[in-house]
Amino acid sequence: MFDIWYCEKYPLDEIQVSDRVYHPGSEVWRPALADNIREQGLVNPLIVLNHRDRTKYKERWLKIGNNRYWALRELNWEYAPVIITGTCPIEPKQKLTFEEAKQYFKDGELWYDTETGYETLRLRKVSDPAKYEYPLNV
Repeated sequence: MFDIWYCEKYPLDEIQVSDRVYHPGSEVWRPALADNIREQGLVNPLIVLNHRDRTKYKERWLKIGNNRYWALRELNWEYAPVIITGTCPIEPKQKLTFEEAKQYFKDGELWYDTETGYETLRLRKVSDPAKYEYPLNV
């Protein structure tokens, strides 16, 4: 198993985002997600992987939280709370057990996945943001 870290103020500029991760229609509700974060705060931290084979995967790769990432960018956040696996170059940070990491997720369940042939963290039972009822001014 890889190390798991919590970093409350991880620089968003340090996170590598896949250009292949896109959910059609998400541009409609990302502004509403940003409004929700502005009003209620960030419910789940981002999950960044830094434990994969560097010949196949980018360092500091955003695994979970693509829409939250772009909503935070829209809000001009420079830092965000992050759960990062493997090594964490950012200080301050706190090393967590898997059970401790689960406590940082208020919407959804963090789980340890080995079924895909590699070890990773995933979220399940997360609310579908497209089904949220936001007070949109459209």
